[in-house]
Amino acid sequence: MSDISTAIVVMLRADTSIAALVSTRIYPSYAPQNYTLPVIVYTRLSAGRVRSADGSAGMVAMNMQLSCWAATKAGAETLSTAVQSCLDDYSGTSDGVVIDVISMDNELDAPIVEPDNEEHNEFGKILEFTIWYEE
Repeated sequence: MSDISTAIVVMLRADTSIAALVSTRIYPSYAPQNYTLPVIVYTRLSAGRVRSADGSAGMVAMNMQLSCWAATKAGAETLSTAVQSCLDDYSGTSDGVVIDVISMDNELDAPIVEPDNEEHNEFGKILEFTIWYEE
């Protein structure tokens, strides 16, 4: 069984809409130097274990942020819509990890604009998800 981050990446890479946009450009924490757009960067924000009076319930609620970056606002919108369609309301097993449900909690715009240097402009959509999975 893999970890939950790997399981999410497996889901994203298996989605034909996402793969057509980013190929394998899905990175943890930050994109490498001189990366090619569009790209997805994922970050684990927090993970809380569910406990009962008898100890661990074997469930985790993890918050994950997925940042969808593209050269245009429309490109970032297209990529973020594909990611949302892939993950939101998902339940099942991915790469050996049993996922009870994934729910999207928040969506933000995140442009990086350099008015004097349009070649370096990037447009981002940040999606925040809560992922309930079995440990």
